[in-house]
Amino acid sequence: MINLKPERVEIGNDVFYIRRYPPFYALYVLGEIQKVLIPVLTGAGVGFSAGAAENMEADVKSPVVIIPTIISALEKLASNLDGETLEKLGKLLLDPEYVAVSVNRKQAVRLDEDTLIEAFDGRIIDMIAVMGAVFRVNFLNFTKSCVLPAGVRSALQDIEEAFREFARTNLNEMPSSGDA
Repeated sequence: MINLKPERVEIGNDVFYIRRYPPFYALYVLGEIQKVLIPVLTGAGVGFSAGAAENMEADVKSPVVIIPTIISALEKLASNLDGETLEKLGKLLLDPEYVAVSVNRKQAVRLDEDTLIEAFDGRIIDMIAVMGAVFRVNFLNFTKSCVLPAGVRSALQDIEEAFREFARTNLNEMPSSGDA
């Protein structure tokens, strides 16, 4: 098995190390996630269309277009994601075989159930942020795709960067749930 260097993600005083899933496990996880993701993407498309239609001159990366997209996606997410499903996705994404953590800059260990409780007690939003990072590491690297036409790959990368920039600009100014 190829042992790739894990991606390092810092949240508060904790450092998470995320390894990519092997291809068949990635297909399984993606199959479970798509049950929630497809309705959310459909909702995002509706919100994007509404934001862009009302503001034809707006840059697609502007808050005028991004905000309705996010709001519509969140509405679909809320209607398609119950607690049981969210817990199942959390367990899939935060698999200790692929995620390790250094809690408060201590020695990194696998993110097993006890370590997960230590790392995220009272910090559920931070846990969801790590789940998002695991998803990004495993499923949002379009640069390696051979089957996507260059224009589609470039558009997907632009959309990903727009959401990242929006999140950096607006969410970095907010304290983490552990800081509140």
